[in-house]
Amino acid sequence: LAVDQAVEAKLHRSPEIVAQIEAARRDVLARAYVQQLLAAQPKPTPEETRKYFAEHPALFSERRVFNLQEIIVPASAGPEVAAQVKALAAAGKPMEEIAAALRAKNIKFGGGSATRAAEQIPLELLNKIHALKDGQTTVIDGRQGFTVVRLAASQSAPVGEAAALPRIEQFLSNQRGAETVSQQMKQLRAKATISYMGDFAQAAGAATAPASPTAITGTDGSAAPAAAAPAAPATPAATTGTATAPAAPVNPNDPKTRSVIEKGVAAMK
Repeated sequence: LAVDQAVEAKLHRSPEIVAQIEAARRDVLARAYVQQLLAAQPKPTPEETRKYFAEHPALFSERRVFNLQEIIVPASAGPEVAAQVKALAAAGKPMEEIAAALRAKNIKFGGGSATRAAEQIPLELLNKIHALKDGQTTVIDGRQGFTVVRLAASQSAPVGEAAALPRIEQFLSNQRGAETVSQQMKQLRAKATISYMGDFAQAAGAATAPASPTAITGTDGSAAPAAAAPAAPATPAATTGTATAPAAPVNPNDPKTRSVIEKGVAAMK
């Protein structure tokens, strides 16, 4: 009923609504293309899933739930502070002593504690965390600084092969699909060209020419009517072969004007 009322009110001809409809259409088509790419991807084989299970014991057969304490230090602390903190961590000093050393140097840092399962830790860090024993501390470098991580406690929570294989298959499918879409988009961007057609080509060429000043307000600060603005002299032709002329009043009876109006109305239907 709302759609019928919108059409009756000619809302579908509004420029804003037309733009939204076109954006929704483009989004649906783009997602359909991506889904087509994903549907064409072969599923991981049982051998691939079992191999992934065997190569990642920290996620499955040796999976643990970690109780971690963290101190996050920004890169602005400097290399000397980083070296000092790493030395304290290597010596097995408690987190309280490391935090006190940072406060003594007026270094602002963040931190806290959290309980995370193995799958909640980034794969590139999991092996380093998994290698820790309860009570041990390590330092992980990052782009924006470094993080001191202490394994306060952990609990073994292994996942059997039968339960893990369906999850691994889904993960590998998603990973393979994301790589395929990324590669395809990269190829499409490399081959894509931009061409301006019709009036857009003239506008693109005219955009390279310097714009002439335009009167916006009158002498009293109010908006000046277009007819009251003095006619500017014609500027020399730009490289596109176009010239700037004074704007003339629109004559609705002019054949060219009627043609433009008719084209605009037809495009809105």
